Amino acid sequence: MSSRSEHLGENQDIVFDHAVTNVGNAYNRHHGTFVAPTRGVYFFSVSLWNPGNMTWGHFMVNNDIIAKLGIWGYQASQFIIVTLNQGDSVSVQNTALDKSFFGDYYSTFGGFLLYESETPALIGK
Repeated sequence: MSSRSEHLGENQDIVFDHAVTNVGNAYNRHHGTFVAPTRGVYFFSVSLWNPGNMTWGHFMVNNDIIAKLGIWGYQASQFIIVTLNQGDSVSVQNTALDKSFFGDYYSTFGGFLLYESETPALIGK
């Protein structure tokens, strides 16, 4: 995230606006969502820096919470490994009204395909 995100809404996707690598353009840097281009097992990580007050974030797959991130003070990180179907979306949401996150590349989001899979994902099914 290159700049500070301020006054976010409850359950609003956090937008990481600066994509260093975005092979296939699966990550939408305007909406903050990754859409799986193929079925497979993926790894995602997030690190958020909140300016000194308590807040939370959620890893979301489609509309399901997969993991929670508690930020008590400054910076916290979380990762998930998840099976996705083609077209499934992954995002990180702010979960408390009117919170902010530091940019300047302290808050980051990343992910990659570990391997393709023929087994369908069961998340949200």
